[in-house]
Amino acid sequence: MSIDWAVVAEDPPPRDMADRVCRLEDKAAMNEAINRWMPLIDHRRWSDLPACFDARVHVDYTALRPQPPAGWFEADKMIAGWKARYDGVVAYQHHIGNFLSAIDRDIARCSGSNVTTHERPSADGAGAELWHVGVYHRWQLARIEGRWLITHIAASRVWDRIDRIRT
Repeated sequence: MSIDWAVVAEDPPPRDMADRVCRLEDKAAMNEAINRWMPLIDHRRWSDLPACFDARVHVDYTALRPQPPAGWFEADKMIAGWKARYDGVVAYQHHIGNFLSAIDRDIARCSGSNVTTHERPSADGAGAELWHVGVYHRWQLARIEGRWLITHIAASRVWDRIDRIRT
């Protein structure tokens, strides 16, 4: 199940003050779940990441890189894959924002932009390289036992650049 890349539609207008407050609380909780995910990766806090996700997550990074193919992954296996991928990177930092979101009862859809810099050893061993990448993300979240958890992630590369550093 892929996620539509169209801009997230606006929510219907709130009916009353209680509805407005509930919607604001839901959007804050959704944004917190998404915002928490990337800094946890940046700080290599792998054991804290499962709290952001449902037990199974549909991941589609095929518009960012060809592998792995899109599909459903157990959250712990997805996180182990990220850990293995990032273990080869010296340093990295994710900046995420520009969220647009819509909630339909217990399902929410959100889009946002992400700029990441990775410092990694150069292929020739003569220094390092900085890979800068701009990514457009889509997420779907579900309210599960009172918490918003990420159930779908899709990412599409917008731009990238590599700067070589010689030592």
